[in-house]
Amino acid sequence: MPPNILVLIMDSVRAANCSLNGYHRDTTPFLSHTSGVNFLQARAPSNLSLPSHVSMFTGVEATDHSLHGRDRALVHGDTVWKWLQQEGYETGVFSRNAFITLPEYGLTAGFDTIKSDFSTEEPPFPSGLNPTELSGMNPQSYLSVCLDNPNPVPSLLNGVAMRYRGSPFLPSRFQYRPKPVGKAVAQSCLDWIDETTDPWGACLNFTDAHQPYLPTPTHNLWGPVPNSVYRGKTDIRWELIAGNRSWEQTEILEDLYDGAIHQTDAAIQILFKSLEATDELSDTLVVVTSDHGDCFGEECGLRDVRHLTHTGGVPEELLHVPLLIKNPNETGTETVDGITSLTRMPAVIRKAVAGDARPSDAMIHDKPVIASADHDLRYAPIEVTEAHEYVENLSGRATAVYDKAAGRKYIKWGDDTAVVDVSTGEIIAEQIPEEMSQHMQASPSDIGGEKRAIGQEARERLADLGYK
Repeated sequence: MPPNILVLIMDSVRAANCSLNGYHRDTTPFLSHTSGVNFLQARAPSNLSLPSHVSMFTGVEATDHSLHGRDRALVHGDTVWKWLQQEGYETGVFSRNAFITLPEYGLTAGFDTIKSDFSTEEPPFPSGLNPTELSGMNPQSYLSVCLDNPNPVPSLLNGVAMRYRGSPFLPSRFQYRPKPVGKAVAQSCLDWIDETTDPWGACLNFTDAHQPYLPTPTHNLWGPVPNSVYRGKTDIRWELIAGNRSWEQTEILEDLYDGAIHQTDAAIQILFKSLEATDELSDTLVVVTSDHGDCFGEECGLRDVRHLTHTGGVPEELLHVPLLIKNPNETGTETVDGITSLTRMPAVIRKAVAGDARPSDAMIHDKPVIASADHDLRYAPIEVTEAHEYVENLSGRATAVYDKAAGRKYIKWGDDTAVVDVSTGEIIAEQIPEEMSQHMQASPSDIGGEKRAIGQEARERLADLGYK
């Protein structure tokens, strides 16, 4: 019988903050002691969820499919999940991430089951309605729904708590509490696996470490109470860019981020332990990785900007991601130092289905590693005029090509170019060789997309992740 396929994507988790990759904080205690092949120099195909997932699902470079904008959708070509369906697999995707769970973006066609209704916060009064789960409702409509509910008083109080969420005058009893969404995602997948009879293929995208960073007290080991930082907002990067908050607060955000990674690690542990208990883990190919990283005010070097969250350019903080692969029926532990790309993921999955004993070896190749991003931040809701030039500098097409043998990274961001020493991060030259420039050009591909209107549900789901 062919192996099961389990792809676990820790959304927005960069390698530099994983103890699996040597980070000084124990953010991934379970994964750090999990057997498998640890690729220490894995690179994401892009700096955003949509283009990275398209590349991870199709094997096509982000330079070639050009699905970068949130108003773009995959309309030409199939994903590896569609191929798994054709091979007799039952497939499912589990995540709050709208890019892979809503049909607008074209990535759901390969999944038989789609689960995306996961909440990130618990209301202060659990017996009442949770306003965060009732999208698009005005106060009058919510009042009417509360009065028809069996518990109208706690429902109304939850509404008041939502209305004044983040206020320093709101008593702690009325504060919303972070909820470990990754745990719910893992359990939803396990419930689905219990009902499957065919070999299965599952993709889980954990958004615990995506902004806003809301680790529960159990996992918030290094940061303050999240509400004290966000004050009711889901995205404070514009306040930082506009100068309305100090850049020193990024250190606090990173503390919360580390706790959120710790929370994600715990959710993955639930999956592993449950599959181990039912003797399914050994027969499963498991890929644990991230779609991109995150930034916390790091200086760009190429332009006069500081990188924040995952907006603009191709810095290592966004591209260098963790990658751990557990081959079926293999229990050993090893590390691989060579630079590789997550665009190789479909090749790994195909080798596993074909019965190859070492599908992880498909990650090792001699082709250049390429990453591309095309981010337009000029929609930014900034009222401070001086900040608009800053946002302009964060926008535009950026491409990186890695020369694995020389340890060099060649960058082109608009008209700006640079050669970077991967080990030190230092710019060692300004001009890139013609050979590397050619690798940055788009190649013909059967995978493509087109511009599409985004529905209200997608807008609201993206807003929950900080995309306004």
